[in-house]
Amino acid sequence: MKKRIVPALITVSLIYSNCAYALTQAQIDALQSQLSATSKERAAGATAGYAQLIGFISDASVSGYVLDVDNNQGSDINIVKLPLDHELATFDDIKMSIRGGFNYASVDSKNILEGISADTVNPTSEAYSGLVGLLFAVPLSEHWTLKPALDVGIGRIENSISFNGADALQVKPLVDSLVVNWSTNMVLVNAGLGLGYAYAFDKYKLDVKGNYNHTVISSFSESGTFGGFTEQTDLLHFAVDLARPWGVSLLGYPLTGVIHTDHTAFLGKNSNALGFSNLNAFGYRVESDFSKDNWKVSSAALGFNYLTGDHVEGYEIVFNVGF
Repeated sequence: MKKRIVPALITVSLIYSNCAYALTQAQIDALQSQLSATSKERAAGATAGYAQLIGFISDASVSGYVLDVDNNQGSDINIVKLPLDHELATFDDIKMSIRGGFNYASVDSKNILEGISADTVNPTSEAYSGLVGLLFAVPLSEHWTLKPALDVGIGRIENSISFNGADALQVKPLVDSLVVNWSTNMVLVNAGLGLGYAYAFDKYKLDVKGNYNHTVISSFSESGTFGGFTEQTDLLHFAVDLARPWGVSLLGYPLTGVIHTDHTAFLGKNSNALGFSNLNAFGYRVESDFSKDNWKVSSAALGFNYLTGDHVEGYEIVFNVGF
């Protein structure tokens, strides 16, 4: 499986080689021409990609994913999330919860330039974000619930690129004409609106959720030659869970199996900035409820989801803890 993300998600460590140069002068000229012809496009695409990456991992509806993006650039994206969701109070049936958490993504890119192998140029990047906010659950009827939310937080991207092998001394001056060896911090403001439907029948419970998130991202304290950005991202997420008790218990706690599917779509003109514009999940998890003992931990779940979309494939290991 191959990869892609914004070509400039990139810091520099150069390993010198005494081997003979492998690129001909014609190849070097072609690469230089390619860089000159696409420099503005690359800068615009990079900015959009940084914003989409931070907006994607910061969305509360997105879980921890391992993704392979398959197109002309290619990238591996690994996402780790430590979520927080705790009910604070209830006012006239309206529940107020605090939510947030810490989010991390690593991106290993290949094919930064056509004609340069990944063994010669290996771009990588790391993205972090932390948010906290309030979520309100407003009952509309017996089965429907409206869930508006507002989150604020900070983020950071750090970029690196390594040069290796016989081509390193030739390739480095070309790639250095891109924006490399930089990092930036970001302020994030997220407004979300969710709608949920819950229905129980026989031994089953159906839970359907839809959520729209709009995130404003503005960088500050940029290092190197990176110029900074202010961007907006939009993400639409649908999820369906069908739960049924197993009829058995573990250490006295009943187990429930849940069939899960969901769909995530990027919206707007930069919807394909990460190399894919939608992502689908299909999987199964097992849950247990500990609430009867009044512990700090009220529930736990463990499962697996297969992920697929346009030019992307991956998986998700589900591990959720409720408080």
